[in-house]
Amino acid sequence: MRSSSSTASQPALSVVTGSDKPDLFWITLGQLLDQQAAQYGHKNALLGGLTNARLIFEELCPRSKVLANGLLAMGVRQGDQVAILFGDDEGFVEPFFAVARIDVVFGCMFLSAMEFGDEE
Repeated sequence: MRSSSSTASQPALSVVTGSDKPDLFWITLGQLLDQQAAQYGHKNALLGGLTNARLIFEELCPRSKVLANGLLAMGVRQGDQVAILFGDDEGFVEPFFAVARIDVVFGCMFLSAMEFGDEE
């Protein structure tokens, strides 16, 4: 294993195994989602197994931006820690990309339907 090469403008951020070609991406997850939405807008970004949920890139991208702006309006700032409690479903995807957009530490806590009291 070797550390990825770094330059003055791009510090080593990951450990790379194998070939370093093609080059690593130097974009954020938010930027990656923006690119995917532009390229694959009407294609599926998410298919939920338990709930049969479907979310396309053109929906996920703006919804994550709205949530990111809401978190900023609440006073969440870069480097803060955010933890969200979720059910046993795909509900974590939008918050995941929202916090990636504003560079905060994200903790997902999952509970099963029984823990939520939805099933006996």
